[in-house]
Amino acid sequence: MATVAAPHSVGQYFKRHAAHVQARVAHSLNWLFSSPLIVAIVAAGLTATVVPLLTREWQKNEKQLAVKTALATDMSRSFTQAIGAGRRIGTGLVFAPTTDQAENKAVIQGEYNRGLGTWQVDKGRLEAQLFARYRRDRINDGGPLIVAQWRSYARAVEQFYRLGAVIPKDVRFDLITTMRSYFESLQKEPWASHLLGNRAWADLQGKVAKLGDRPGAKERRANLALFYEKQGVFRRAYSTVADTLLLVGERFVERLLELKPQV
Repeated sequence: MATVAAPHSVGQYFKRHAAHVQARVAHSLNWLFSSPLIVAIVAAGLTATVVPLLTREWQKNEKQLAVKTALATDMSRSFTQAIGAGRRIGTGLVFAPTTDQAENKAVIQGEYNRGLGTWQVDKGRLEAQLFARYRRDRINDGGPLIVAQWRSYARAVEQFYRLGAVIPKDVRFDLITTMRSYFESLQKEPWASHLLGNRAWADLQGKVAKLGDRPGAKERRANLALFYEKQGVFRRAYSTVADTLLLVGERFVERLLELKPQV
């Protein structure tokens, strides 16, 4: 009559068998990975797959950095030149070396036209580059967010530039209204709201309003003292708006550098 193994004996058998199998597997793996041929094959595989991926990613990052740096430099130079040209005209730093009023007016007009023309070309070129490089940075209407924000900023810079010249009262009023709306919208933007405190934003709006009264030649002839008083108020307000637009432009460039362009 056959004998039946005790349950604990069967359990010990399977434990010994499992230990034996584990030892053989460990030995096989140890041999496998210690084999020079296997090591060479694995190394070749890694070289053929992982290294090219890392290289391509590094090259992509380098290209993105180059694109961002070039675009940011171009943008900063463009708005700085435009605001600077507008400030020179609006604060009376552009004039002809003559007492001839007609010649002086022609020099100022020529400088104004050149500066405005350059800005219009620059802002259009930058908008096209932003659209090409940041198409994935989208908003609800399907357009790139950074492009929409650049358009608003570029429009404000152009309005500032035009306000530095002698223009009709109704045109000046429209420009001031639009510019005030732009600054109001900036107060709601997380990236720009902290640039100025609440009191400073309110003071800025007051400065923009003062741009509505730029004294002209007629006022100069009528009352010279009042003309210089109004001129001083206008120039101080104009410089404050210029400084604010430069500050917003610098923050805009910083935001641009945080994004990843397409390369």
